[in-house]
Amino acid sequence: MDFFSKKKLSILNWEKDLSTFSKSANINLHNCNIHINSARTFFTNDMPVPSGYFESEYETSDKEIYQKYEVEITPREYDFSAIDIKIDRNNLFATLILKEGLFIDSSEVYKMQFIDYVLAKLVEQNVILHNSKFLKATLVHILNDFGDLCVLTSTLNYEILRSKASYKQRGLLNLLEEAWVKKNNADSIDNALYAANEGEEVAIFFKDDEIINGRNLKGEFMNMQAIASRETTKETKEKEGAIYANPPSIDENIDKEETDRKIIYKAKSKGLVDFQDGLKVISIATFETVSNKTGSILGGLEKGIEVDVECSDNSKDAIQNGAIIEADVVNITGNVGENALIRSNNLNIKGQTHQSSTIYANEAFINIHKGTLYAKTEANVEYLELGRIFTQDANILQLNGGKVVAKRVVVSRLRNNCNIYFSESIHLKLIDGVENKLEFNIMANIDEKPHFLGLLAKDTLLKEHVKSRVNYCKVLITKAKKLRPVIETLKPLIAKSKAEASPLDPEVKKMLQYYAALLKQVHLQKDTAIKLQDERIQNANLASSIEGELLNASITTESSWRDNNEILLHRHFPTEVKSSILLEDSDMLDIELDKDYQILKVSPE
Repeated sequence: MDFFSKKKLSILNWEKDLSTFSKSANINLHNCNIHINSARTFFTNDMPVPSGYFESEYETSDKEIYQKYEVEITPREYDFSAIDIKIDRNNLFATLILKEGLFIDSSEVYKMQFIDYVLAKLVEQNVILHNSKFLKATLVHILNDFGDLCVLTSTLNYEILRSKASYKQRGLLNLLEEAWVKKNNADSIDNALYAANEGEEVAIFFKDDEIINGRNLKGEFMNMQAIASRETTKETKEKEGAIYANPPSIDENIDKEETDRKIIYKAKSKGLVDFQDGLKVISIATFETVSNKTGSILGGLEKGIEVDVECSDNSKDAIQNGAIIEADVVNITGNVGENALIRSNNLNIKGQTHQSSTIYANEAFINIHKGTLYAKTEANVEYLELGRIFTQDANILQLNGGKVVAKRVVVSRLRNNCNIYFSESIHLKLIDGVENKLEFNIMANIDEKPHFLGLLAKDTLLKEHVKSRVNYCKVLITKAKKLRPVIETLKPLIAKSKAEASPLDPEVKKMLQYYAALLKQVHLQKDTAIKLQDERIQNANLASSIEGELLNASITTESSWRDNNEILLHRHFPTEVKSSILLEDSDMLDIELDKDYQILKVSPE
């Protein structure tokens, strides 16, 4: 962390003016927090826009505008390099990207600097700021959703700005698809079935093009008709001509409301909406197979949709290559194929999963698992063969060559070349293999991991801040010591000035003010360093308490051990430490940790 006094700057050309400032002040902008105090808007003739311009004329006027900024530059306390802003090619909407590994703190300073960073990134991409109050509220809401401090374990996307300019072409707009694409920051998927609640709007048929001209995020006036014409490919036109040129037919489970300009379609009952041959609602979601051809099933996780897939043909996968299922309850009889993706709350697979498949669930039961499973609460697997499980509670009948990361693990039969990471307990009923690694690791508690990573990140941050302030304090003290002899020689002049009530020489006065400012800054930095050190101690106590849960962790068995099975301990705080023991053929032994985190062999009673 660099230290320098607050700098105020007027900026017209953001990149150029900041670069000039950085060079002249010898300050690295990567270490700077840039707070925008104000953004003033002008027409290109340098006349300021009138009061109320953005509420009245902005969206309908095509006059070119630009902005000038008054900023304050101060030392940045946090690393925001894992934050990015993506703007679409027409500059109509902006997406905030929070990447895996970003440290999020709950402090007010973090929130302020987070907002400053995002606004600066937007201005860097020439976005016109005119509703900063709303944008700041949006960013605060995003941060508040995280609650306490944490480190992100996956990348998250948020749409934070959208222009009023838009275009809707004549034809059918799939509202469910539009919402899914926006939520997942993904491309649309051909032939997909979308979940809908009773009474939910599922589509709109526009009788004519619906064009709203206006400004994009960069303040450029957009002719949306021209953009619509340019971006409609021949393939899209052919598709619309064949399917969407006229209002689609509907089944008895679709209702419609018609106006002069459009027709709104609503689901009369909960189910999956099929858009391929008219609009119809599938109320009972039972399928022979799910594929990209029959249509992935999307958006059903939060809408209570239950999906049953029963494949009677053993030569086919029940969930085929690249297919996606998102549903509250998923029951599959058959195999899950290559690159398949399943998101559910309750999952039951009577079959096997391909090694490239990915599954998310709250609770899951799988016969034979070879892919990757993220189960929020519990995973029950009969045979884990080279697959991966991340969960709180893992119950496995036979484990062979797989990886398990869980708080608690029960294995009925442990075969060969398995890796188990746990934070509370492992119970092994039969040890029937070698080359297995069982590791005590608090990170195996997937619920606690983001918060624990946050504590580690904050410890590193506080350590650096304390060190920086102590070093800065030393620099200030050195400067003060060099000035002290000069101040001593000035004391007679100061005394004489007081006695005679005469003004001090301006240079002498300036010297005294500088010396007083140095001493004041020394005390300020010292007090701040002490406060930060106290905060670090509290943070360290929390981290130690969480990792201390490992002292109650254990490995218990109902079987004797085989040769070449390794027990490991991986500690992360206060420093990273790894230790291990190698087990030989032996009678039944339980494994625990003593108060000094040494691995102990314990004979069961």
